[in-house]
Amino acid sequence: MTERDSHQSADQKASSEESPRGLAALRAWRLGMPRLGLLQPSSEPSPRTDIGVVSPRSQPPAKPQPRDSQRVRVYRAETPLKGRELKTIEQCEDFCESVVGTLWWLNRFPELGLERIPHLRDGRGARQAFYREDPGHPTITLPRRYRTVNVILHELAHWTMHADHDLPNHGYTFTRVFMDLTAEFCGPAARELLAAAYAEHKVHIGAEAVLGPDGIYRYGNDERIRLGRDRLLVIDLIESESPVSGVIVRATKKQITLLLQDKQLDDERHLSIPLGSIWRVRGAQ
Repeated sequence: MTERDSHQSADQKASSEESPRGLAALRAWRLGMPRLGLLQPSSEPSPRTDIGVVSPRSQPPAKPQPRDSQRVRVYRAETPLKGRELKTIEQCEDFCESVVGTLWWLNRFPELGLERIPHLRDGRGARQAFYREDPGHPTITLPRRYRTVNVILHELAHWTMHADHDLPNHGYTFTRVFMDLTAEFCGPAARELLAAAYAEHKVHIGAEAVLGPDGIYRYGNDERIRLGRDRLLVIDLIESESPVSGVIVRATKKQITLLLQDKQLDDERHLSIPLGSIWRVRGAQ
């Protein structure tokens, strides 16, 4: 909790500087100026919360991370679901490897292979379990009471999102990843229990992963669209080799409307895109 407090003042200062939105963002983009109010990366670590503990990320985000509004509800929903117990760190390591080494994992997180799997710490003196980006390698701390498959899958879900600075720590995308991990490695019954607990505590769950033309399933498109209103985004379409860039000015359950900017022609126009034709959404660089 102390590390969280140390970052609050910096986050408040950054959030006080309004980011250009809408047409202002497009003009900045066209002129080659820094977009979306992005700041130069600093050497200070950025907070990453898990089980009430703040830990630094691999790279600090350029702007404040979205508020983790459903964090408490996620913990309340998951805490009663103990899951199978693993008595030793060695057993926990074996379980982690059995997850990361599967084809299911490879088809979703190909850049996170066994060679990069987090190191496990026994958690002596720690009151809670948590994931952290330590220098050189990520770690998961597991005190004895938290050595269960549910907790380990929760921490691995955080690992899958270690570079997603534009998404909340326990947002819609996180709960979808954890739900899918639970279904795959704990079974459909455990998944139904988790879904019921999320519903009871009003926890939002993201959309299912989208299969891209490269054969990889990707998460987070729906949450990036929801959080990306009036911000520059890059959107990859299934039937097009070239992505489109623009600002979302309208979003419905079936489609989004982008305000596009042609840098060469200095022209602005609107483009409606069906959600079913999108396979990846990214923040503009």
